[in-house]
Amino acid sequence: GAVCHKIGVSAVSALSLLYPYMVAVAHEHDKSIKITHGFFMYPIYNIAYYCSIALGGFVDRPLGPTRTMALGMFILTVVGILFYLASNLVADYFLMFFLGLGIGFGDQVTPKNACYYFPDYKGTISTCIIAILYLGSSLFSAIGEKFINPNSTESKDGIYDYDIAYNYKDFSLLGSVVGAVFALIAALLIVQYDPAIHSKQLEKKAEAIADDGEKKEEEEKGLSAETNNEEDAAKDKLLKEGEEEEKKEEE
Repeated sequence: GAVCHKIGVSAVSALSLLYPYMVAVAHEHDKSIKITHGFFMYPIYNIAYYCSIALGGFVDRPLGPTRTMALGMFILTVVGILFYLASNLVADYFLMFFLGLGIGFGDQVTPKNACYYFPDYKGTISTCIIAILYLGSSLFSAIGEKFINPNSTESKDGIYDYDIAYNYKDFSLLGSVVGAVFALIAALLIVQYDPAIHSKQLEKKAEAIADDGEKKEEEEKGLSAETNNEEDAAKDKLLKEGEEEEKKEEE
């Protein structure tokens, strides 16, 4: 469920990496807009993203991981659709803010929930899940680049032709659909952590430790018994040798 969530998030988050095409769409409606106006988009996205990571923890407590994840993905799906409809730079700024907000809500919630079920591998599990987001974003952005600009047409002063930039709208709609599908799958798979499961895991772990301890005790007893047998055999041998020497002396 956590993996599906990260794949869905990465499908929409790739939109933030393709902002030059977003600026080109806005430029078509306002010729005064330049590519430098797009430089503010990623900082806006990052501010919202890091703030919502902290908020996600507070939202997760009353709602649980499934609802928190669903809330974040709902925001992302709506943002993807609005990117398809938007043609104003100010609207794009707001959408980038909500894009970061939606991604951050569930960013740490799903790894945290997964770590409960694998207490001995928390670092490995959380690292792998978070890595899927960044790898997925890179993959979807590469796919988006080919989808939007298949011929790798060069921009003019950083602004792409509208025919190329318009493909960004289609890709934003496609990304929101992919994100919604994976969010639905994740919602069906992610469940609220049950402490009873953790207690059962602890019981199994305690039983395994106890079994190991019993095995070690048995092995130690076996070794000590073997040692005692060897010592007894050595003593018997010495006694026999002593008796034989006495007999020889008597003879």
